[in-house]
Amino acid sequence: MKSRNAILSAAALLATAGMAQAQFTEGFEDITNLPGWFQQNNSVPGTTNWFQGNIAVFPAFGGAGYIGANFNNTTGLNTISNWLVTPVVPLTNGATLTFYTRTVDAPAFPDRLQVRMNKVNTGTNVGTGATGVGDFTDLLLDINPTYTTAGYPNTWTQQVATVSGVTGTVNGRLAFRYFVENAGPSGANSDYIGIDDAVYAVAGVATGRCCFADGSCSVVTAAACGTAGGTYGGDNTNCTPNVCPQPTGACCAPAGTCSVLTSAACIASGGTYQGNGSVCGSCPTVVFSNCNISTGPTTLNGVAAPSGGVWSECARDAADPTTANTTAGFGFTGALRLADDFVVPAGGATITGIRVYGYTSGVAAPAITAATLQILDASPAGAANVIFGDQVTNRLAAGTNVMTNIYRTFSTITPPVCGGALTAPGTTRRLQSAVIAVNPPVVLPAGTYWVDYNVTGVSFAPPATHPTAIGRQCNPSNSNALQFNAAWVPLNDAGQGCAPVAVQQDMYFEVLGTVAAGGCYANCDGSTGTPLLTANDFQCFLNKYAANDTYANCDGSTGNPLLTANDFQCFLNKYAAGCS
Repeated sequence: MKSRNAILSAAALLATAGMAQAQFTEGFEDITNLPGWFQQNNSVPGTTNWFQGNIAVFPAFGGAGYIGANFNNTTGLNTISNWLVTPVVPLTNGATLTFYTRTVDAPAFPDRLQVRMNKVNTGTNVGTGATGVGDFTDLLLDINPTYTTAGYPNTWTQQVATVSGVTGTVNGRLAFRYFVENAGPSGANSDYIGIDDAVYAVAGVATGRCCFADGSCSVVTAAACGTAGGTYGGDNTNCTPNVCPQPTGACCAPAGTCSVLTSAACIASGGTYQGNGSVCGSCPTVVFSNCNISTGPTTLNGVAAPSGGVWSECARDAADPTTANTTAGFGFTGALRLADDFVVPAGGATITGIRVYGYTSGVAAPAITAATLQILDASPAGAANVIFGDQVTNRLAAGTNVMTNIYRTFSTITPPVCGGALTAPGTTRRLQSAVIAVNPPVVLPAGTYWVDYNVTGVSFAPPATHPTAIGRQCNPSNSNALQFNAAWVPLNDAGQGCAPVAVQQDMYFEVLGTVAAGGCYANCDGSTGTPLLTANDFQCFLNKYAANDTYANCDGSTGNPLLTANDFQCFLNKYAAGCS
């Protein structure tokens, strides 16, 4: 946060004969904390006021925040007159109010901004009605009074309003006035503007660039910079462009990876910035994974996967090697949907996304273009309540559809027909993954829930499989996935070989988020029994490590390779510590 939203005593900045001077610097990081400032919307009708700028529209010039106003300051077709009045300042000819402002990237509705001065008193009388100005009769600056789409800058641009027409030095105020005629939601003018890094400096005092720890920049005096904890860049330097060193922090990519970037670079990459100085351990992790998808670098008949890859082999019966699963994937596009349950561990969790997997035979490039999701409190085949989402809204998280190194293949040791030829492993069914965003995140207490989802762009989703590809159901006691095809029905694999029997499957997916305080990282399998931690958690961790799952990055490291022996030791330590 910038620590510059204060009036600084001129005794620390300059001295003039017989009168204390003052100077302010405001970065608008938190517009609920603006000591001495005043706001009033005189639009008729006036609806919204000045607001914290939305960085999704455009980022701040400096730091993480700015102040904004837009067409919603009034309704219909009207005139906007929205005032933002500065604290009391000494007004003297030559003093300057320097600030940065901009509108949207591609303006279609012209904006306008004025800077006005009240030199008669220290009050905040801005008049009444959309055309009134009260005591702020002096117009110091008028940006885009002719209302052209190119007249208001669409990148952060420094503006200077210079005080004039004052006799000697008097105390008064300046004001920003978002003043737009023919405006509002139905008007031809008014869109969206931001203001950042406003600095008032008394004439005759040298100023320059001041860099702050948050990477922001302001033009202030050397004394003011030092008082605010900044680094002064020298007299007559400026902030265009901003050359101040930018802080870095953890950038959590939607696909589950993490890197250390600046805030701007993280947002540009589609990631979520965790804050200055944060580390990658702060990113959402895999809260739950539904059994396993990788069966290792070799098939059951000994064929190696492509370099760097692993297989996902259809499992054979644990007791009868002449019988195996026969389905590589189940449809989940168009009207087809899949559903399965998941477990939130003790302590609860905040859910931010569901990572799903799919393929189309022969397709080796990301192809998922949309995805829908519901989180339910019970099976959709029965009486279930929707906790989050719907079956219509596209919730595919941008940038998350990536190719994996996992190749789905049929059983290599059980022929499709009893006594027939074996099926050779193939690499045409390369899996791709995508994250379906849970936004806003959903906080779930410990318990069992269901996901209901489908995608557009790939044809089939692989069921969960045992890591050794032996055992036709990944979880025989709770394989309960469903498919919607006019109605919810059990997701059965008919089987192949000498004595095939249909068995219900589990789908493979991963629940992303953060475990709440009191949760337990070592409870890898998400079980809720007693004891909570068992040998299954070791196997779960080994499976995730083998699959290069980011859950296995126990130590939160960011190096290459991401997963190392340190993660094993980290998991052992957490397991030994138990779950509180």
